[in-house]
Amino acid sequence: MGKIAICLTFSPFFLSLLLLADEGRHHSMTAEELGTVHFETSCSPQVEADFNRGVALLHSFWYEEAEKTFRKVAREDGKCAMANWGIAMSQYHQLWDYPKSRRWPKTTRC
Repeated sequence: MGKIAICLTFSPFFLSLLLLADEGRHHSMTAEELGTVHFETSCSPQVEADFNRGVALLHSFWYEEAEKTFRKVAREDGKCAMANWGIAMSQYHQLWDYPKSRRWPKTTRC
């Protein structure tokens, strides 16, 4: 019984270590690991590769890098409205969190 209690006590600790170890995975991703995306937009051809990289970063849940990439696209092509979409999507972590820059109203049920 004592071994089970010890295992149950330390299991969350060891699991959290494994999860923390995965945090650095994004920082060493190659282009092949990130994958490729072709997202058709009306943005200039000069920013097309960066925009597609931003979309690939979004799909890899690497929101911070995706936002940096979309901001770069917006600076280089001021008429690329989709860059603003990318920035917004980088701030909306729809799977687990709301954007930090806006307070969301509480919904009420009828």
